[in-house]
Amino acid sequence: MRSNIFLLIFSTISFGQFDWQDDGAAIRQGLHIEWQRTGDANSDGSMIFAWSDCRNGIRDIIAQKIDVNGNKLWGENGVLVVSAIGRQEDPQLVTDGNGGAYVIWMDYRDESDAEGDIYAQHVLNDGSISWGLDGAIVVKKTGKQASPNICSDGQNGAFVIWKDNSSSSYGEVYASHLSSSGVIYGSNDDGTPIISYPANRSNPSLNTAGSGEAALVWSDDRNVGNDTNYDLFGQRIGIDGGEITILWDIDGTSICNAPQIQSSPRVALFGGDKTIVVWEDERNGYTDAYYQILASDGSIQLDSNGVPACTGEWEVIKPRVKAANEIAYIVWEDRRNSWTSDIYAQKINANGETEWENGLVISDAAGTQSEPRLDSDGNNGIFFVWEDQQNTNTTGIDIYAQHLNSSGSAQYEVNGKAICNAANLQFNPLVRNDGDGG
Repeated sequence: MRSNIFLLIFSTISFGQFDWQDDGAAIRQGLHIEWQRTGDANSDGSMIFAWSDCRNGIRDIIAQKIDVNGNKLWGENGVLVVSAIGRQEDPQLVTDGNGGAYVIWMDYRDESDAEGDIYAQHVLNDGSISWGLDGAIVVKKTGKQASPNICSDGQNGAFVIWKDNSSSSYGEVYASHLSSSGVIYGSNDDGTPIISYPANRSNPSLNTAGSGEAALVWSDDRNVGNDTNYDLFGQRIGIDGGEITILWDIDGTSICNAPQIQSSPRVALFGGDKTIVVWEDERNGYTDAYYQILASDGSIQLDSNGVPACTGEWEVIKPRVKAANEIAYIVWEDRRNSWTSDIYAQKINANGETEWENGLVISDAAGTQSEPRLDSDGNNGIFFVWEDQQNTNTTGIDIYAQHLNSSGSAQYEVNGKAICNAANLQFNPLVRNDGDGG
């Protein structure tokens, strides 16, 4: 049985993969590499990456596919996703279920840096592109379109959302859908409005929700007059007759309206048609991590205003969540031990209950551990990766990983396994399930 962990690490030296060679196998090296990167895994263990690249004199989007042995499948230099005048940058992608991927990006061929449009491309299994080197328009209109996000619909397509500031400074949220046949724009060629309530809001987190649908969560200040500051809201979207449909209350379903600020929400598919949401919560005077499970109709499944994953007289920040088969894991940066951050995690069982009181330590090594990411191993266990400064005096920032099995037992050494500790900086790790337990 293979046991590859797929990691994407942006480095001043190289991109890196685990177990293929010391400090990683390079996906792209040399001049003109931009910092934006994205990746997603296929069920056969291959993984597709995309990044912004200036090799042709201006920012374009390049993609590469890597198999389980670290071999490049789309040529030595990858494939060109888009080639157009102006800048194309900030790519995001999800795999299409058939060995290819849908890629979206910010595009400035027709507008200034202060505005911008959003385009898409469908890259097929063999690296060929479906929608020409210009890409397909997701939204092209006067004014600022920003903060695009994409998730799989679980049925070989993808949902796309973005913020539209052309008619409101609040940034209304719109959606479109991608499939092999192209872009479903929704109610018009500029997408379907999903969030238009007049309030300051965060960028929504978006994820697959089962049954060909997607869930998004965000915080906004519509209740600020009630001394609740930012509260949490959610929405579920689907496709009906070629139109994007809103499935919950028109202005979103309330997830948490506890006192003080609830912020930085993240959403994941919990199991079946249920979703799980995690967020930062300041109701107790410190920043804690709370979570809630939602049914497909938007009804909450746990205590009103959520359940604490970790709470105490210290800062708990940047929680993230991944789940499979109604088993969820939450990871965060934790400052219970000092002003520097450690990595802690929580397990949520099928009844929505926590397994570890105030979390399980993943790494409390010397120095700062930060920017954790996680993904299921497919067997009710979990992989974590993070930036680590325990060796900062000699190597700068490194990348470490840990694997917990379904019983919560660490499979690597205490405080994790060094994935890359090459000289200089390694940062922005990403981890995805390889489809075979790694």
